[in-house]
Amino acid sequence: VALPFASEVVTRWIGDKRYLDARGRPRVLARSAPGEEPSFDALVAGISTDVRPRVLLDELRRLGVVTVHADQSVELMMGAFVPQKDRRQRLFFLGRNLHDHIAACVHNLADRAPSMMEQSVFSFELSPAATAEIANEVRRAWQDVLATLIPAIAAREEADRASGNATERINIGMYCYHESADSPASHGPASRNRRSRSRGAPTPARGTARSKR
Repeated sequence: VALPFASEVVTRWIGDKRYLDARGRPRVLARSAPGEEPSFDALVAGISTDVRPRVLLDELRRLGVVTVHADQSVELMMGAFVPQKDRRQRLFFLGRNLHDHIAACVHNLADRAPSMMEQSVFSFELSPAATAEIANEVRRAWQDVLATLIPAIAAREEADRASGNATERINIGMYCYHESADSPASHGPASRNRRSRSRGAPTPARGTARSKR
């Protein structure tokens, strides 16, 4: 099964209201269901009829993305397509995400218009407990971003495929990293200046990668 297709199935599962419960979480899906009832088979068929649902299900199980219960219902085990058990596929995402992040920085440094989103929020005065709490906040914020972007992207995909204008791709991400503030890699301000509050470092209007002072 092609990696992009498996990812698209999971993305539809967490972004399409038909496959979400009242709290906006991915439903546990019956393997198949009559009519237009939500099911795993219907989810796959709604994206492509070229891949058999059973083949994709076996692949997602192998990757640890889903689990199949005794009643044959299928449960999504994560909030995004993260194939923890397949190092090759994880390396694929690593390479693509690193490429796209660096490419966005280079685009902005070259003063190309329009500039691409490339921002960060940072602090040098936190405890280990605080960084752990904020990291959890970041994960929750990303789920909110997914809930907004996935339906919006899906709607535009359908329209652009129908019009024959589906010629571009987009990659949107968020990252969170923390370590000792004394690490040379952090390139933080001098100790006497660390009393300043955490601040955003938005890309300037012309898209260069300079940090704001």
